[in-house]
Parts: sequence; structure tokens; C-alpha cells
Amino acid sequence: MYSRNKRNKKLQIFALALFLALILTVSSLNKNLFGDNKLLLYVFGFSLLAMAAIRVINSKRTLKGEIIAHEMQKEGFIPLWVNTLKFDNEPMENMNSNIYQKKSYEILWKKTVALNDELIRKNQMLVSLNAKISDQQKKLLMLNSIGEYMVSSSNIREVLTSIISLARNILDFNTARILEYNPQKNALELVLSVGYPLEKGLMEIPINEGIVGYAARNKEIVYVSDVSKDDRYILELAETKSEVAIPFLVKDELIGVLDFQNDKHFIFQEDEEQFLLLKVLGNHTAMVLKNYQLTEDVRQRFLDIVEALVRVMEAKDLYTSGHCERVKEMAVEIGYRMNLSQGELETLELAALLHDIGKIGMPENILNNKGKLTKEQYDIIKKHPLIGYQMLEDIVPLQRINKIILQHHERIDGKGYPNGLTGEGIDPLAKIITVADAVDAMTSVRPYRPIQSLNYVLNQLEIHSGTQFDERVAAIAKEILLDKKNVI
Repeated sequence: MYSRNKRNKKLQIFALALFLALILTVSSLNKNLFGDNKLLLYVFGFSLLAMAAIRVINSKRTLKGEIIAHEMQKEGFIPLWVNTLKFDNEPMENMNSNIYQKKSYEILWKKTVALNDELIRKNQMLVSLNAKISDQQKKLLMLNSIGEYMVSSSNIREVLTSIISLARNILDFNTARILEYNPQKNALELVLSVGYPLEKGLMEIPINEGIVGYAARNKEIVYVSDVSKDDRYILELAETKSEVAIPFLVKDELIGVLDFQNDKHFIFQEDEEQFLLLKVLGNHTAMVLKNYQLTEDVRQRFLDIVEALVRVMEAKDLYTSGHCERVKEMAVEIGYRMNLSQGELETLELAALLHDIGKIGMPENILNNKGKLTKEQYDIIKKHPLIGYQMLEDIVPLQRINKIILQHHERIDGKGYPNGLTGEGIDPLAKIITVADAVDAMTSVRPYRPIQSLNYVLNQLEIHSGTQFDERVAAIAKEILLDKKNVI
């Protein structure tokens, strides 16, 4: 269509030019043809030529408008207000530059809106992805925290309580409990519970009973979204609606079960990610319990050896049989009331058992002397803290205990032995054993005197508080003695 219109315009221009040339030629051949009107003829010819030129310019503009309008029509962009466009042999009327400018703005706006919508969609995707990354980061930090607790704390209850708290990043639950497998009883025994009324719960569950028993027996995670529809559930808490049990395994060895319960249905989502996290949580907790079991086994073996040494030592001193055990009990009770950590209490327990280990090197005739010791004999007895220290000084894990053994006869006022230490220079645990040792000595039979009365012991603690004894430790020892009196 466009080529035909263009050809028509060229033919019109050619016809006008031919007509003008014909007139000029005839005029030149016959000078009398127009006579005095020759000037008028030239003016008329040039007018025709100017009209032809204007026609050519307008035709180009019209053709350009037709092309643009046609392309717009093909794209479906011709609006209703363009109502004078004609595409064939008819020229486009009233199609000026404002129309195209408006249409350009319209196209640009549509593209801008589309681009903005795409940006919004991409931004929503980024927000969702960022939320997922943040959630994964929290879960990784949770697992990392469990590992840190495993190596940083010797208190098994603290570690297990922290694990249960961290588990809330994976699950929503009301109650949780950790049960340890006892192979001798073939049962699960309660180690720790959170939000669980112990008077309502079972302290021991046979491995062939309940959802936890099923998880332990089959060594697999068990989800129950509605316990009322599960025959395996043992009714313990009326409000429980759902439960999940996670077995603790170390190389396929059953260590125990972590059990969560909730008062809502379908609270546990059995998806792959949650399943994996629960499995990792179970494996970490299994390692905590296994390490604790191994540590306790080693510790118990060590205690057995220590108690054997104490029995050997006490066999030489007929009057001090059971003394170290009683000092241990008194010292640990004082430490407990002072809110010492589990690790400190364990150190105190061992130090109390071993505090007189140096008496193994004492002559039996001095230890069993029925009368009052001479100065020379007393000077020998005063060496037993140093002898005990020397016996254990090469055992690196016992360095703190060895220090306590060396200092358990030091005094706050500096008049003790072997080094005459004062106040803050004495290990806090040594101060506890000093009081516990003195209390047992006063309340036990000695070859040179009978058992002292409770009032006498209380009075001595009061008199020597702040000089021989640490004031706080002496005050707590008095509380313990009075409590025992009231119980009796």
C-alpha cells in the first residue's frame, strides 16, 4: 500500500513538471502565442512548481504517519481517540506530533508499570529467601550451641536443660523430658523434665510400652498428631493432644529418648527439614548423654580407688575410721548451701575424701596415741598436708584438689600450717573443708577426749569465726548442725 501511494505522488509531480515544460517549449517556438501575457505564463508555471513541491513535502509527512500508525495498529496500540486514520489510498488526517507523543508516553508508562510489577515480585522472592536463610541460620546456631554446651559445661542437667530450650527453634511444645535407657531393667528412666509435673509422670517406662518405648525399641522418630487415636499412647497428662519421641543413638546403640508433648493437635509437621533437624538434635543429645555416662563411669572408678586409699589410711588410725566420709558429707552440704556449681561440688567431694591422705606417711604410734601429743609428735602430724600434696603433685587432673589438701589446715588469721596463709590466699574450698574437718573432730571420739556437745561445737564455731574459720562457712555449718538437731 505504501509503495503504491508513493508511486502515485511521483506521477502527479512528473505530470505537472511535464505540463510546465511543454508550455515553456511552445512559448519559445512561437513567441506570438501568448503575446504580452508571457509574464503571466511564467508566474503561473512557477506557482504550479511550488504547489508540486509543497505536495511532495506533505506527502512524505503523511506517508510517515501512515507507517507509524500501521505499526501501532499491528501492536494493538491505536486508541479510540485516533478516529481519522486511513490506510489505503486515503491520507491520514489530523494525525499530528502530539498524538504520537501521547502514544509514546502511554507505551512508556505501560512498560514502567510492568517493570515495577516485576521488581515487586522479585523483592517478595528476596524477602522470602531471606526469611528462609534467617531460619536456617537460627537452626544452625542452635546445633552449634549444643556442641558448645557439650564441651563447656560439666553439669549434665544444665546441658540437657539448654538442649530442650534450644529445641523450641524446631518444635512448639508444652512439656519435654529426657529418658535414659537402662539395659539392666530394659526400661527408660527419667533424667530431666521441663514443664512436666513429676507427680503425674512416669519415672520409669518399660521399653515395650508407650510412644517413647516404641521409638526406643524401633530406633526411629515417632510423630503422633492425635494421641487419642494412637493405641501406643500411655495416658499421663490429660491435656496432651500430640507427641513426638526422638531416640538417642550412638552407632546404633540406644542411649535414651527425648520426648515432646503438646496440648494442640497436628503441632508436629512431618516434613523432611524438620525430620533432619530432629535427627541431628537426637544425635547431639545422645553424644552428651554417652559422654556423661563414660565420664561418670571413669569418675566412679576413680572414686572407688580413692575410697580404697582412704580405707587403707584409716586402717592405720583406729580412731578416725569413717572420718573422711563424714567430712565429705558435711563439706558437700555446706557447698550446696553456698550454691556452688556442680563441678565445684565434685571437686570438693574428692578433696574432702583425700584431705588426710598424707597420714599414710605418719607413724602408727603417733596416730593411735591415747594421750595428748607432745610438741615433737604434733610437729610430725602437721606435716601430713604437705605429704599428701607431694603424693599427688604429679597427677595433673588433681592439681586443684592437691592445692586444697595442702591448705586445709590454714587459718584466716594466718596462724595455720604449713604455709601460714591468710584470708583470700586460701582456696575457698579449702576453707569449707577446714570447718567440716573441725566439726567432725569435735563430734567424734578421740583417744584424749570424749565427743563434744552440740552447744560446745556451736560455741566454738562462733568464737573462732573470722580467725580460724571463714565467717560465712562457719555460719552455714551452724545452720546445718541446728537443722540436724531439729530433725532428730
